[in-house]
Amino acid sequence: MNRNPHVAVVGATGAVGVEMIKTLERRNFPVGKLTLLASARSAGKQLKFRGEAIPIKELTKDSFTGIEIALFSAGGGASKEFAPLAARDGCVVIDNSSAFRMDDAVPLVIPEINARDAKSHQGIIANPNCTTAVTLMRSIRCTGRSKCGGFLRPAIRPCPGRAQRRSKNSNVRWPRS
Repeated sequence: MNRNPHVAVVGATGAVGVEMIKTLERRNFPVGKLTLLASARSAGKQLKFRGEAIPIKELTKDSFTGIEIALFSAGGGASKEFAPLAARDGCVVIDNSSAFRMDDAVPLVIPEINARDAKSHQGIIANPNCTTAVTLMRSIRCTGRSKCGGFLRPAIRPCPGRAQRRSKNSNVRWPRS
């Protein structure tokens, strides 16, 4: 792989996609070229990366030509549709959705725990959800040091989108902001 790879962020305008872009910049990841992909609604808008305005392109089946690494955070449906196409085009996909987490052919990787499993990828690497990753990173430190038999993991789930005023899983009404 190129030392300064062509990287794509799929779902670039979502909350996680924006954080992925910021993390690439903050950690000074050696990006040779950055492509930002999102829905047709976001195409034409721009986001900043290293002081440069990068235009957002619409995610299509032909989006991955020449891209070496694609960071996916556009939801399971988009991942199921486009990640295999990206992998077919020679791109290494790191998927942040639930689409491939239970697929035995796709390594489920938490870099701090099992980074070497990523080497067995066939184009797609999955990662667990954020609460699972954090819980497992902490539990690995505890292994062998205590008589801990398991974990209870409460999760507080965000309600994405400002227009959403009611959680789908509760009777809580969120105040208008």
